[in-house]
Amino acid sequence: MSAGAVADALRVHDELSELAPLFAAAVQRALAECARQGLDAIVYEALRTQQLQAEYYARGRTKRPPYQTVTNAPTNLHSWHGYGLAIDVISRSKQWSAGAAWFTRVAEIFKANDCKWGGDWRSQDLPHFQWHLCKASPSPEARHLIATQGMEAVWRAVQAVDESVLAPAHMPAALDDDVSRTAVVTANGLNLRPQPSTANPPLALLARGARIDVLEPHGSWFRVRANGIVGFVHGDHIALRDTSMNARFLAADQLLRSVPLAPAELLPVAAPAEQLTHLTIETWNRYGGLLGPLCRKIGVAPAAAVAVLCVESGGRAFHGTRMIIRFEAHIFFRLWGKQNEALFRTHFRFKETEPWRGQEFSDGSNGFKTIHEKGQSREWQVFEAAARLNRAAALRSISMGAPQIMGFNHGAIGYDDVEDMFAAFHDERFQILGLFDFIKGDGAASRMVQALQQENYETFATRYNGAGQAAVYGARIRKYAEAFPSLQTV
Repeated sequence: MSAGAVADALRVHDELSELAPLFAAAVQRALAECARQGLDAIVYEALRTQQLQAEYYARGRTKRPPYQTVTNAPTNLHSWHGYGLAIDVISRSKQWSAGAAWFTRVAEIFKANDCKWGGDWRSQDLPHFQWHLCKASPSPEARHLIATQGMEAVWRAVQAVDESVLAPAHMPAALDDDVSRTAVVTANGLNLRPQPSTANPPLALLARGARIDVLEPHGSWFRVRANGIVGFVHGDHIALRDTSMNARFLAADQLLRSVPLAPAELLPVAAPAEQLTHLTIETWNRYGGLLGPLCRKIGVAPAAAVAVLCVESGGRAFHGTRMIIRFEAHIFFRLWGKQNEALFRTHFRFKETEPWRGQEFSDGSNGFKTIHEKGQSREWQVFEAAARLNRAAALRSISMGAPQIMGFNHGAIGYDDVEDMFAAFHDERFQILGLFDFIKGDGAASRMVQALQQENYETFATRYNGAGQAAVYGARIRKYAEAFPSLQTV
């Protein structure tokens, strides 16, 4: 059979982005744990089209071989696969033939991550997993709900959507066709679909940078008009231009802006607590109310997020009334000093071979002093001196707040200007949102998200802090993550 000869409607879909959000996050966590335990589990099938369900239902009935039926669901709405609430998991190397022992080990992990297993049914279906609050099969009420109100209504009914972070409030629930909003395509090529799903062939291919009119949100999709054609595109691949922040950024979500910073129930600090554990508990008790829904949204463990904050800033956003910063002289040199080298050398110097080391400053009245040795008072003194030379370059040369994100990354977390980021980060809520926007990047394929899910903290540190000290930072993150207590009692 030639590649591409199979109709798209009969293609097996394995995209987690088409699943209910909390179910997708649970699957991601389970897959990461499987990888950690050396189990090569992959998702073979997720959302299932009606055409493919009809093909399965015909096997053993009107199509033989096989001589045994493979499903009792006559339509995809008689299976949770048709609702984005079920998946089939197989072994990457052995496919369906991994054996009962392998599936049982995988099932233990998925069941610990809010999934039900088909292997527990009377008629066993070893590869099958579904959201833990779903009944064995969809009820007539579920089929009526999806027909009348759509798939997202079913997700809400089975609590597979976190209402606190459901749909970013960057747009009204519906928009009049005559008052559309503008967006720009950010993917190299984006399919315009006839429905909010990849189940059917695209209507058109939109080029990177193409401007489109956004008519209304539809879950994680948007109904849009492009070149006179109305269809759907996924929100991960467009940038809305109706606000100062890109719609894909968490910091633009009005719901997340109102979530309490502290958790509803604080973790107790046992005395005497080990120092690392004590700091992780303090950090969680300070930000856990917001960290919880953010971690669920991108599918990483709270321990990982807490550990990053502990390593970067001791889990704090401010020292006294001032935001915690760190001035990087070598960045200031790159952004301003190269063009003003004589003046730069009068006030700053660093080790050329390892520029993050040997950073020193002189105000001109005395000799050079180490920048990073007198705490925040020295950091702010040096930053303010640099700002008098060039404020924009100085702002881009500091790491800010609890997540210690460099100012030159302002665009990556949704700010048009570094001044906007600096102002926003004076509210610690936006520091935490900025951390997750930076980790999340353009979507679920983020290498940093994947590294945290796999507990590969060295790889995460390489992308978060740079390769220079990745092993050091990775080891520190691992220590804090392991020191953070279980949240099962929270």
